[in-house]
Amino acid sequence: MKKKGLPLVIALVCLLVLCVGYVCLVRYNDKQEKADSADKINVLNLKADDVGKLAYEIDGEKVSFTKDGDGWTLDSDAAFEVDADKVDSLISSITSMTATRKMEDISDLSEYGLDAPSQTVTLTDADGNETTICWGSNNATTGDDYVYCTEDDKTVYTVASSVQSSLSSSVEDYRATEETTTEEVTEEQTAEDTTETAE
Repeated sequence: MKKKGLPLVIALVCLLVLCVGYVCLVRYNDKQEKADSADKINVLNLKADDVGKLAYEIDGEKVSFTKDGDGWTLDSDAAFEVDADKVDSLISSITSMTATRKMEDISDLSEYGLDAPSQTVTLTDADGNETTICWGSNNATTGDDYVYCTEDDKTVYTVASSVQSSLSSSVEDYRATEETTTEEVTEEQTAEDTTETAE
């Protein structure tokens, strides 16, 4: 009887060890997530859904998009069909931007290339409040960009260069593309087959 019960006892012990290990792993991951969240520095206090207008420079000219229901319109050309997903994605990347460093009491923006910004983005919410972000030079050591908000020119942040890279260099990048659906292709093919058969 003792020998028959031994495998069961071993299995129960192994199961207990696995359960304890699982609980410890979950707690460790929770602590890591909280630590990572604490390290993140938010640059903007603005949600993507609250943005009703986006404006920045493309090819040296100020280009702006205004929200229209669930979509967007190009202010300079009402007939331009805007890819809403691309604009939403860009706004999300900007509003969710986090910094690795926050430097306060800055007296000379030129040290960070912010006296003559390489790019300026203005986000306007539904109430007409504007938030303007300026990009300066790139930190050659870390690869991060220096940015600041015009509402507080005494604070400079370092952010991932990928955020500025996501700003398209051409208005055409935001044009919605026409995709032929599978159903349309099938209907066209059926019509062609019918015509060939009739001939």
